[in-house]
Amino acid sequence: MDTEIRARLERLLDTTINHVTSLSGGQMAAVYAVTFASSLTDTSTKSRGMSNAVVKVDLEGDLACEGRMLQYLRDHSQLPVPQVYAQAEGVLVLEHLPGSSLVNTNAERHMAELLADLHNVTADTYGFAEDTLIGSLNLPNGWHDDWGQFFADKRLVHFANLAHERGRLPEKTLARVQRLAEGVAEWLEPNPPGLVHGDVWRGNVLAENSTITGIIDPAIYYADPEVDLAYIDLFGTFGDAFWQRYHELRPLADAFWQSRRALYSLFPLLVHVYYFGGGYLAGVEQRLTLLEQHTS
Repeated sequence: MDTEIRARLERLLDTTINHVTSLSGGQMAAVYAVTFASSLTDTSTKSRGMSNAVVKVDLEGDLACEGRMLQYLRDHSQLPVPQVYAQAEGVLVLEHLPGSSLVNTNAERHMAELLADLHNVTADTYGFAEDTLIGSLNLPNGWHDDWGQFFADKRLVHFANLAHERGRLPEKTLARVQRLAEGVAEWLEPNPPGLVHGDVWRGNVLAENSTITGIIDPAIYYADPEVDLAYIDLFGTFGDAFWQRYHELRPLADAFWQSRRALYSLFPLLVHVYYFGGGYLAGVEQRLTLLEQHTS
């Protein structure tokens, strides 16, 4: 952490920094574990917190949007997301949550309960009042009655175009995504709108013993809740204990396993093609083939 950021933090929080350790970050921010000389005050509630915090320093993402998403989840769900202590231009100061990304079967069941509860938070339409983020990429939203058209236009085609413009999605694959998107609204039978985290992978989940202690880095909007489940399935984030418990709470239709899982996993795969290229392209093409067979 450079001296300018350090001084800005001390002025923002009206305390001195005792210790700084670098943490693994992402595309959006440099991330630090910071120990302050005195406990911090949540700027929204004025309540005192701990003297340890996580500080994110902007690289290319919108940390103000991340702060708003975290606060929305705290206000509308039971997810254990970090408290936002303070934010200013280029800096976000968050509660330091305990735990690691090692999740046992009891914690998987707890995660299923938390996610099912999140998905029970409903809206009248799909989308969100503002654009949000996935990683450093803008996640276009607005409110839409037609989930199939929303998903086709603002998730599949939008991110396929971004990946193509970056030179990582071939023209012929882009055309296949566009053809699939044209017909999605006609055959897709989605679930009602539910609030989704949007980026549930192991690195964004913290657990201690048998309890989920933290869920970070959201990409929220109101969607068919199965988009979260397709993401979890795609990367094998959780095992059978999660799926069994979630199914008990919110039974999954056969259509999820037959077609919607493949469709919804196209979105995170396209995001990963944009960022990383490589083997993720094969995943996109595999799912396109499956869905083309399903709709033919």
